[in-house]
Order: sequence, then C-alpha cells, then structure tokens
Amino acid sequence: MVLLMSPKPRRGLAVVLQAINRFRYLALIEPLLFTAKRRVCRLVEQLGASRVLEVGCGACTQAIALARLGIAVTAVDVTERMFPLRRARLPENLVVRQADGRSLPFPDRCFDLAFASLTLHEMPPQNRLPVLGEMLRVVRPGGVVVIMDYHFEDGQSLNLAGALIRLVERGAGREHHSHFLDFVACGGVPALARAAGTRVARRHPILGDRGGIFELPLGP
Repeated sequence: MVLLMSPKPRRGLAVVLQAINRFRYLALIEPLLFTAKRRVCRLVEQLGASRVLEVGCGACTQAIALARLGIAVTAVDVTERMFPLRRARLPENLVVRQADGRSLPFPDRCFDLAFASLTLHEMPPQNRLPVLGEMLRVVRPGGVVVIMDYHFEDGQSLNLAGALIRLVERGAGREHHSHFLDFVACGGVPALARAAGTRVARRHPILGDRGGIFELPLGP
C-alpha cells in the first residue's frame, strides 16, 4: 500500500500566504483601531517609558508607531505569521522576535513598560494569567503594564460598537469566539489584574466604551 502525504508548503507559498494574511488584517481590522493606537502612543509618551515590550505584537503596527517616536521597542509574538516580511525596513530601535508570552526570554525588571493589544481575550483562559504575570515580572518597579482590550460591563446598553465587536469575534471562528465570551464573562482586564495581585489604576475608554486602555502600575 502506498501512503500519499501532502507535501510541505514551499517557502515561496508560505511567504505569499503570510502576505495575504497580513494584507487582510491591515485592510480590514487596522483602520478600526487607528484612533485607539494613537492614544496608546500618547500614553506611552506621557508615562515617559524609554524601553517598551509588546506581547502579542501580530503585524507590529503598534510597535512600529512607538519606535518611530524614538522609543526602544521589543515586540514578541508566539507565531511569526503576521510579522513584517521585510525586517530590514523596520526602525533600528525595534526588535521583533518569536516568543511565548507565558515564558518571556527576558530578565526581571528590564523594561519600563509592557504592553498587550487585543491579545488577552484571544487566549485560552488558562494562558491569560501566566502571560500577565510574565509582563509584570519584566517591568521595573515604578513602571507600568498597559493592556488594551475589550471591556463589557453588566447593564450596559447595546450600542453599535458593542454589536460590531461581537460580530467580528463571532466571525473569527468558534474557538476564538469561545475565548472572547469567557474573557467577557470572567470580568475582563480588571478581574485578571486582581487575580495577578495588582490593580487597574486608570482606564481610558475606547471603541465606543466597549474597550479600554488599562494602566496597571508597579509600585516603586
């Protein structure tokens, strides 16, 4: 009997698929986040952070925007599939590498700020606390962890932003949608911060008040 096995994708095909995925994200999703990501840049500048880590960087658009402000940025993601294809064109003060957020390859207290954008709600529930714990570990005392993610509260009336978010999350696939529903049901970022032994000092509303940029400061 002859077993027929599908050949591994050629490198050229893998690059094409990567480019398609990246273009689709940049064309469909990124415009919706433009204002929120500009607010993140302003916040990071206001906080005076000079060494920033982004966890779950995806297409690296936020990391690139921060690097263009003169900030030294390290951006990591568990997969390289959304990374920029031509790394040589990235700002010199931006380092992009593959790494698992549950076990960051950095020493303690080596960043002024660690940031995650719309990442925690995508994760399996058991991964969220370890990732947040690692982000807290690598930030120096007096620094801050900043989380941008969805924020739904009991009693909120239905609005266009909330309906659109739920539609996008449902369209992302059954597993992704299940993680989103669990994230919302468990209390989102504030509840996760409490579980990690920290707190939300400030929330900056975004996405029609169905999202937030959360500041989790580390004591001196």
